[in-house]
Amino acid sequence: MLLALVYILFRFMSGDVSGNLSEAGGETAPLKVAGNLFRYFFRVFIPPLPGSFRPFLESHSLVLPVFALLLSAAALIPLLKKSTANVRQVLLLAGMFLVSLAPVAFMSVSLFDTRSERFLYLPGVFAVLALVKWAFSVHSERRATILLIAFVLLQGGFSTAPTGTGRGPGRYAGK
Repeated sequence: MLLALVYILFRFMSGDVSGNLSEAGGETAPLKVAGNLFRYFFRVFIPPLPGSFRPFLESHSLVLPVFALLLSAAALIPLLKKSTANVRQVLLLAGMFLVSLAPVAFMSVSLFDTRSERFLYLPGVFAVLALVKWAFSVHSERRATILLIAFVLLQGGFSTAPTGTGRGPGRYAGK
């Protein structure tokens, strides 16, 4: 965590917070960065969506932020009723998720293909740890285990569904 904060501080002190994003396709506008964070939050847990969802999401741009905020509120309300140690641990993991996104927060992640998933590897570790800690903090051990197994099975079902691109998930265009 300290190393990430030193990295961010260095970037701000050097005046090169966003690097040369015009060549990388990144955005530095605060609303775009916030939108990217919601997309990252969504994509950590949800595999690429079928292309048929594109028109709906383009015409309803608030769907992802509202979904992320509702999901966060639904997760935090029962957690706040538990011990402060559990709350601190989950919030620390969530903070580490956000800090690990700092180097790529200016770049958008696609909701419809796997090209930008590499940005999710490290943050995904913290997101999964936070999910597991939350599940065992809020539910009994048996219920948390069932919930996490169901989550993994649903993820497997989503990731094997056709994406509408003519390629299955995880397959490269050249194959």
